[in-house]
Amino acid sequence: ACALPISPTVSKIAGIIINADTDSLILIERNKIYNLGGPSTIAQTAKSSVVSASFVGILLQEGYQATLRNNFIALNENTTGTLRGIEDGSVGPTAARIYHNSISLGGTSSSNSSDYCFYQSRADAGDVLDTIRNNIFFSARIGTTNNKYSIGIEAGKTTIAVSNYNDLAGGGNNYFVG
Repeated sequence: ACALPISPTVSKIAGIIINADTDSLILIERNKIYNLGGPSTIAQTAKSSVVSASFVGILLQEGYQATLRNNFIALNENTTGTLRGIEDGSVGPTAARIYHNSISLGGTSSSNSSDYCFYQSRADAGDVLDTIRNNIFFSARIGTTNNKYSIGIEAGKTTIAVSNYNDLAGGGNNYFVG
C-alpha cells in the first residue's frame, strides 16, 4: 500500500497509484487489491497519524487513456475515512476505460463520509469522459449516516461517456446506485 498525504489531517492509502504523463498509454490489469489497512507499516502509520484516512484500490491521478481491466478490489476497512474502489482524479482529456473489474466495499464506517465503488473526482472543467463497462460493483459498508454509491461523479460534472452492462448492487442504509 502507498500512503499519499492530502493534508496534515487527511491521507489517501492506495493499492495502486497511476501518475503518468499525457503521452503514456497505461494498462492496469489482473491485480488483486485487498486489506489496505492491514499489517502494512505504511498504512498503519498513515492511519494513526491522521484524522481521516481514505482507502483507494486504484487511484488514477494522471494517465492518458488509462485502461483498468480485470482487477479485483475488496476494501473492508473499519475506519472514519472513505472507501473508493477506483478513483479517477486525473486532469485533462484522459478518457479512462474501466472494464471487467470486481469491486466490493465492506466494513464499518463511523463517519458521515460517502463511499464509492467508482468515483470520478476530476477538478478540471468539462464532463467525465470515462467508459465503464462490464464491472461488478458491490457496496455494503455498514454505517448509520454515510452514503454508499456504486458510481459517483464530482459535483458539477453531469455525465460519464459510457456506462453499460455493469452489475451494480449494495445493501444497508443509504445505498444508492449513483
